[in-house]
Amino acid sequence: MENPPTNSDTVTVATFNYRPEAERALLQLEASGITAALRGDDASGWAPHLGMAGGGIKLIVSKEQEADARALLADLPGTA
Repeated sequence: MENPPTNSDTVTVATFNYRPEAERALLQLEASGITAALRGDDASGWAPHLGMAGGGIKLIVSKEQEADARALLADLPGTA
């Protein structure tokens, strides 16, 4: 995110166990003009168990873009 919003301004729209899934969803949102970010650590894919142990990799967006993000993710295969 260019100017990451504070935690109170964001909402998690999806949680992933694996970084490639999270990055695919992130790119889809960004391509549609939705500002998004990933939170969670899996050592950049080298230790996926770290991401799962920490509750997964969270895809966050601003509250203002939540509805658009959820609608877009609903249409993305493999994302619920």
